[in-house]
Formats: sequence, C-alpha cells, structure tokens
Amino acid sequence: MKKHYFLPVFFVLFTNYTLFAQTACPTLETNLLALRSNTNTNYCYAITTDFGTGHWYKDVTDAVTADNTGTVIVDGNHNRWKRIYTGAVHVGWWGAVANDTSSTNVLNNQTAIQNCFNSVAAYQTVYFDPGTYEFSSISITTPNLTITGANANLVGTLEVNNSSAATVFNSTITGLIFTTSGDAIHLKNCRNLRITGNVFNNCNRTIYVEPYTNDTFTHTKHSTGIIEMKGNYFNSVNFCFYADRGAKPNANWETVNDCTFEGNVVTLCDTTAVFCKGIDGLKVLGNTIFTPSDMTRRGRKRNHLNISDTSDFVVVNNNNLFESGTESVLVNRCKDLTVTGNNFAWSGQSGKYSVIHVTDTISSMNLTVSGNIATGFSENFVKVDDNSSGNIAVTGNTIKYSDSFSDYFGGYDLSSFQHYIVYAKNVLNHIQEKNEANTIVNLTSTYINGRNTKFETWGPFSAEAYVADTATFTGTDTVRIAGLYDAALYPQTFSGTLLIEAKSVNTQYSRTATYLLLVNQSTSGTPDVVATISMAGLTDGLLTNDPSFRFSAGTNGLLAKPYGVTTGTFYFYIRSVGDLVVTSKR
Repeated sequence: MKKHYFLPVFFVLFTNYTLFAQTACPTLETNLLALRSNTNTNYCYAITTDFGTGHWYKDVTDAVTADNTGTVIVDGNHNRWKRIYTGAVHVGWWGAVANDTSSTNVLNNQTAIQNCFNSVAAYQTVYFDPGTYEFSSISITTPNLTITGANANLVGTLEVNNSSAATVFNSTITGLIFTTSGDAIHLKNCRNLRITGNVFNNCNRTIYVEPYTNDTFTHTKHSTGIIEMKGNYFNSVNFCFYADRGAKPNANWETVNDCTFEGNVVTLCDTTAVFCKGIDGLKVLGNTIFTPSDMTRRGRKRNHLNISDTSDFVVVNNNNLFESGTESVLVNRCKDLTVTGNNFAWSGQSGKYSVIHVTDTISSMNLTVSGNIATGFSENFVKVDDNSSGNIAVTGNTIKYSDSFSDYFGGYDLSSFQHYIVYAKNVLNHIQEKNEANTIVNLTSTYINGRNTKFETWGPFSAEAYVADTATFTGTDTVRIAGLYDAALYPQTFSGTLLIEAKSVNTQYSRTATYLLLVNQSTSGTPDVVATISMAGLTDGLLTNDPSFRFSAGTNGLLAKPYGVTTGTFYFYIRSVGDLVVTSKR
C-alpha cells in the first residue's frame, strides 16, 4: 500500500467531509476490497484502483449508512468511506464489467448493475461507460433518474416498474444501444418516461408495456402512460412499441394512455411497428418506417400501426410509411382517429388489404383522413367495416393507385376487382370525400350501401355528390348513366339538381355539352320526374360525336337518350346537390 499526504484545504471542496485535523492527512492507495477490510485509523483519504477507480474520504460523522460498494464503503472499524464525485454515478463503481461475455460475468453484471440502481437516489444520472454489458434484467423503481451512456451496448432488459401502483417516474433513458432478442425496455405501472436517442437492435417487443394483473385486481385506468419515444433508431425489430392488455374480463382498454412515438427511424420492422391492445391517446408523428422486402422475412411483416382493441384520440401525422405487409393503419373500435400528412407507399403487399382500415363495431366515431399521399395499395385507401359508423372525412389526399406496384407478392390480380378511395357500407355514415386521384378505371370514389359516388353529407336531408362514368349509345335506345338516391342513400324519395357535363372524348379537345336538371321523386313508388332547366353547347345532335342527349329517370336511375344523329361512347361528369345523391350506374 502506498501512503500519500494531502493538505486539509483540499477537502473543503467536497460535501459532508469533516476535517479531522489541521495537519497533513495520510492517504491510502489500494483496491476496494482492501479498503473494506482496512482497520488502520490513520487514513482519512483513499484512492481505489478497481471498480472504476475512485477517490474517497472517511466520514467520521456517519455511523449508519450501509455499504453499497459504489458510493459508500464500510471498513473493518465500521468507518464510512464516501466516494468523492460530481455528476453521474457509473455502473462500473458497483463492479459491472464491459466486453466480457462469460457466464460468470453476466451474473456479476446482473448483480452489480442491480445494486447500482438499488443505491441511487432520485434526480441522479446513471452512466454506462463504453462497451457491451450482458445481463438478464434490471428492475428500476427509483423515480426521477436519467439513464445514459456513451453508446454503451446493453444486452438485457431494463424494467421500469412498480408492482403495486402507478408511479410517476419522470425519468429519461437516452444515448444507449440495446441488442437483445427479448424486450429492451419493460414498463409496468410507469408514468412520465422519456425514451430518446437510443438504438435498438434485433429486439422482440422493444418497448413493452405489461399491464398489472392478478385474479382480483380491476385493471386501473391510465396505470401506464405519458411515455415519450422520440428520436430512436430501431433496426430489425419485431415491434417497436407494444402496449399489452390483461386477459381478464375486467381488463381496461384505457390501462395505457397518452403515449407519443415521434421522430423515430425504423429499419426494418419485421412485424408491426406500433401495436396496442387498446389505448386512450396515442400520437404517431414524423417517423420513417421500413419493412423487409427480402424473400426470407417479408412474409412476417404486418402493419405500421395496429390497435387491436378499443382506442380514442389517435393521431397519425407526417410519417413516411413504406411497404406494409397488410394494412398500414389497422384500428379496432377507434372512437377518434386522425390521419394527416403521411406518405403511404406500396401498402398491403402480402394480399388484399386497405391502407387504413377501421374494424369491428363502433358508432359515433370520428375519422379524419386528409393531406396524405398514397402510392400503390392492394385494396382500398380507407375501409370502414359494415358495423362501424360515424363521421368520415377523407379530403385533400393524393391517391396514386396502380393495379401493380413495387414488391407486391400477394398473388391477386389487382386489376380484376374494384378498389375504392372510401369503402364504408353503413348507411349511417356521414361521409365527406374530396381528393385528387388518378383515373385508373377500377379505382372508384366511395362505396356506401352498395353504391359508388363521391359523397359529402351536409345534414340529414342535404348532400353533394359527384360521379364520372362512360356510356355507349347505339341507335335511339335509352341508357342508364347514373343512380339516384336521397342524402342517406335510400331510394324512396329524393329531390335536387344535377349538373351534367357530357364529352365526346376524355381530353381538353372534346366536343362538349352542359345540362342543368331538376330531379324529384315526391313519394315512394311514384314516377321520378326530371325537368331540364337549361342546356348549352352541342345539344342538337348535328354530328354523330356531338354529346346531345335528353334525360329522364326510372328505378332510381338517371337515363340518357341520344338526340339527333348522336351515337357512340361518351363521358359523363355529373354533380348532384340537395336531398339527392348521384351514384355510379353499376
């Protein structure tokens, strides 16, 4: 052992140090175990060379603090030696060793790192020095911590939990790398946690929320919540965020609440990026999420977001969402869903799936889908199951549909069936649909109650709708060119106006005619009445390609009869206003 002398003035720099004398103070240079066994009372200062090295002072005023290895040592005379430090505590002070994968060291790290977290107080920073630390799982129950490191690689699970009651942890996990085949961060009864700036490799349920469960416990509303996951990188994980729900009948879908998944980059997600078994408040903002395209892994990929049970106040905004295997956004019984400003590319690659799909039974839902770009998908842009109904606004989106698209491996001929911008059959839906779409023939605007139209309800007896279609005329036969229904898409009675533009070809060089009609069916079973208010353009049928017609109605359909010598195929663009909805002729 080496002996050094330090002037007492040195120690006034350190908190809780009591000067032993106004004379030179001998210093012991040794290892931690030797300091613990030391019985020489002459020393008041020590330097240890292992367990992360450290400087210590002897606190003769403390006779009760327990030995914790990292910041307090009790020697052979029961004196307390206190580590001199400012800032973070290091897991190495408790004996954690990096870059040693032996089974003995894995057990050692498990004990050392756990002891570190058992010893720290609130508002401290726990630091992992560079290197790889293997362990099984660490339980963190102290709130108000910052857990960080110099890109230290953790091969194990951090469990932030309280087994009995929801706890406001108000803590941050940042600057770490997690490489594990299991869960990287496991949460239970945890509120107010920030997970930022980390890298996650090869994890299963990367950030996992476990609900508190037992035979008698009624699952507490909002027991885990306000979890902010921002600016992380996820590489080859199954799930980025997985919010579970208990299996008991009394399990509450609101157990997890108000979580944010923002600004993350996911390369690649093998299953579903964000998966929740019910949640009360979720924001998915500004993320970029890729899925596998290789033959080996692509069959496992599913969604970018999947909420498999009831949810409310879900916002999906400004994300880049690439190549989902099934639906990109799949929600079950969602009360309020807003999807805006996202870039959806090549969704539903493994079969026949819509980009956004609302499932199961719910009434009075609010669904807003606006300002998105959708490029290539295998079924519909928005699909709402038959038993769900509410307010549906799908507006301002750019739909770039193609009947074949990048890396589709689903086995369907996408050109063989109809696709819709909005597919929502329930007649109780109030739909607004105004979008920019390309003109692929088997992409239709809105499907409701078995009928196709661009459709916006203004109230119980008022709507605006629009269809575009073609019809072929030979001789003087009357041809059905559209369907006619009321604002709820019922056939009994309706009234309103139709504005029709008829064209010889679908280009700016077309021969055109315009017709304004008044349409009425006054009571159920009475004949439909069509009165022409005015018409302009090529309405006299002087040439065969003049779009000249006279109109009538029958069996909830708008009928056109060629006038003069008009014959051939023509294009009709029809808008309805009033208690009247014009639909596709099909």
